[in-house]
Amino acid sequence: MSTPTGDQHTTDPLAVCPWDDRWHALVPAPRDRDVRPRRVTVAAGQVSGCADVVTGTGPLVLRCAAADQPARAVVDFGVEVSGYPWFSFAAGDRPSQAMLRAGYSESLRYLGPDGDLTVPEPRVAGNPARVERYRVSGPGLVRQRFLQGGFRYQMLSVETPGDEVAIAALGVWYTPYLGTPDTYAGHFLCSDELLNRIWYAGVHTLHLNMVEPGEQAGYWAVLDGALDVRDTWTDYNASPIGLLRTGEHWTDVDVRFHARVESGRLNWVVRGRGPGTGLLLGVATHAGRSWLTVEIQFDVDVDACRELTRLRLPEQLCPGQWQEIRTLVCGTVLTVSVAGGQPVSVDLATLDLSPAERRAVAAGTVGFCARPGDAAAFRALTVTQPGPPAVVLANMPLAAPEELAAFDPPGTVRLPLITDGQKRDRLVWQGDNMVAGRTLLVSSEAIAHVRESIRLLGSHQLASGYVPANANPAATPRTRLSPRTTETVRYPSASYSLYTVLNLHDYWWHTADLGFVAECWPMICAELAWNESRTGPDGLLRTDERDGMGWRYALVCGTPSYENVVYAHALRCAAELADELGQHALASQWTEAAEAVTTALDALLFDPDSGLYELSAEQRGHTVLDANASAVHYGLLSGDRGDRALDTLLSRLDSPGGTRSIGDPVPDGQFPTIGPMMNGVLVWALADQGRTTEALRLIRSGWGPMVTGDPGMTVWEVLWRDGGLATPGINHGGGGNTSLAHPWASGPTFALSRYVLGVRALAPGYQRWLVCPQFGDLSWARGEVPTPHGPVRVRWARQARRLAVEVESPPGTTGAVSLGPIEPGAVARWNGEVVFPEPAGRSLRLGVAGPGVHRFELG
Repeated sequence: MSTPTGDQHTTDPLAVCPWDDRWHALVPAPRDRDVRPRRVTVAAGQVSGCADVVTGTGPLVLRCAAADQPARAVVDFGVEVSGYPWFSFAAGDRPSQAMLRAGYSESLRYLGPDGDLTVPEPRVAGNPARVERYRVSGPGLVRQRFLQGGFRYQMLSVETPGDEVAIAALGVWYTPYLGTPDTYAGHFLCSDELLNRIWYAGVHTLHLNMVEPGEQAGYWAVLDGALDVRDTWTDYNASPIGLLRTGEHWTDVDVRFHARVESGRLNWVVRGRGPGTGLLLGVATHAGRSWLTVEIQFDVDVDACRELTRLRLPEQLCPGQWQEIRTLVCGTVLTVSVAGGQPVSVDLATLDLSPAERRAVAAGTVGFCARPGDAAAFRALTVTQPGPPAVVLANMPLAAPEELAAFDPPGTVRLPLITDGQKRDRLVWQGDNMVAGRTLLVSSEAIAHVRESIRLLGSHQLASGYVPANANPAATPRTRLSPRTTETVRYPSASYSLYTVLNLHDYWWHTADLGFVAECWPMICAELAWNESRTGPDGLLRTDERDGMGWRYALVCGTPSYENVVYAHALRCAAELADELGQHALASQWTEAAEAVTTALDALLFDPDSGLYELSAEQRGHTVLDANASAVHYGLLSGDRGDRALDTLLSRLDSPGGTRSIGDPVPDGQFPTIGPMMNGVLVWALADQGRTTEALRLIRSGWGPMVTGDPGMTVWEVLWRDGGLATPGINHGGGGNTSLAHPWASGPTFALSRYVLGVRALAPGYQRWLVCPQFGDLSWARGEVPTPHGPVRVRWARQARRLAVEVESPPGTTGAVSLGPIEPGAVARWNGEVVFPEPAGRSLRLGVAGPGVHRFELG
């Protein structure tokens, strides 16, 4: 720390960073949920009214003059958004049944009539496509039923000769977490405007991927006077069943409705209790014969549905025709008839049901279902309790959109969660949330999104103990293990499963919520038991096709370094949690295991010539970023070893677009990508080693092009080694598929708050805290970090050879401010009193007790 001299300025250095709200201007989120375009431009053909539709003074009109002259307009919302697109069509000069096509893209580079996805993604929760088609028959308001995720641009096209579409207004109903300035519990500003933009871009990207309870994917909609039920994305822990929100305790009921099958099978449910349990009834027609299938759904996973019996129906179900379906449930007897025909019955008492299953279907409500390939419409639903006297329990025409609120449709988000890129798969990923969760904890009080993401993934733990790497945001948390004899691992990743432990530890360290830790404890113990079952005699994890995937989209089989670095840290985190829960013997066991893993890592996987860990015991001679940056950040490589590892990584992996994931030669099955997720860990590692200026330089070079490019103010999923977006062969097929709003890339946001502001917890829940600012090449910084007791506010500034640091502490806490080294002859003051540094290292550690503003000055 430089020594002040006699030419010091007389003004207060902190005058450059007053406590004001100028940071509000950096928040890119829309100010309300009804988002309108910022601008509309002509892309091709006959288009008029571009400025008028933005200002509300006239319609946007697109007219196709000829087959080779389509009309196209580009709508720019000014910032990346996500939600339900809507159009208000006006009366045009040429009334017709015109077709309007709308394509969606995050960037102009990939915008086309069909949007930006070059490879279809049928798994997504919401619209699986990036293009929508509207048949415009006249004026009126139309809202897209399917949620459209992650876009800034919309290309509107009219391509049939003679067609004309007039749009009076258009927009998108924004569904993610609405991150307006008033929702921020933390903020950051410094002397570098690019770093400021990067901090807020990370938070905005996170907010785009925070889903709220009640958000619906659009699989169900009321259209043309009937409830339209379409095939559901049932993969990744989601149920295809939608039930009435009332009637969980109904027993004997007479259920009637009219149905029209469009494709596939007709499905409905009786005795349903939540989306995970019920009797699923289905009618399908094959070779002129209709069959009734009775199945039981006893868990929230679709593959837990089990067929009980199959009966031939005397009356045929006719696709495309409205027919009445009647189901009478009396005690254990189930009776079904189609179109008033002869009924068929089955006695549940005669079927192969376990005692738990019999109890589960002893009572429940009614609902509907569609599996992949199924589509049907329903109307005139009545549910009656047989008499005498008969009691009407439900009477619903199913003709008005408002009636949909009476159901809990598939695709409905039930918990506040954090997902990955909104454009594409929109899943809750444990590994991604290692970064995204930290970003949230330094910027927001919406900590339920972190907690419930852990809860959801942990509740779907397999019987082996493996916690899934991902889950559908519309999945329902399970309360029991599935009775399945086989287990499906949809993304086989030991490292992502291990991040469950790390994420729970981060959450606890920030909140001191030991009750949630105790709730998760059986899951954590089972996870670590599964990890131990995958180790060899040396205690190191072995991976294969069942668990060898990771954040790089590549499989590593054998004895990998990265997974074992994460494993060692997870064991230490779990040991801390065990101690806090009073399970000291288990804490000692896991601490010893962590030491054994670290020792084995050094013995088998550390290369003394390079100072780095290898890719794996079976693949040597490759420079890998993830294992080594993580090892420095987690303390496995520290001091001189840490600095040497970082020097080697920076020299060997540097490229125009950032630090590559793996060096040359790239082994088969791996990709020379630049992963912002792991580059963020590298930033943390540099700052951990006190190399703050290098960390800031890496943030500017790696993230600057993201926030200043297109779409702007978001952070990206992955880049190629030249800094361009991923190319075919990696990440689902091409650059257009790459997510440009991926919160796993928000590591700089956490870094700037933790290291530049210097705020960190010394005890769970910030009961004790430390402020140790790292200045780097900046002249000032200010901001606050939320804690359960209120924010810790910090501002510091350097002016010539003067330094001032101000800290405001929250009530109910104690803290410390650490600064140094102080050069000989410097005069330091703490709250106006002269203080003297420690002789060794000439550092200062100044205690803070109680709330208030505390000031350090060097000058």
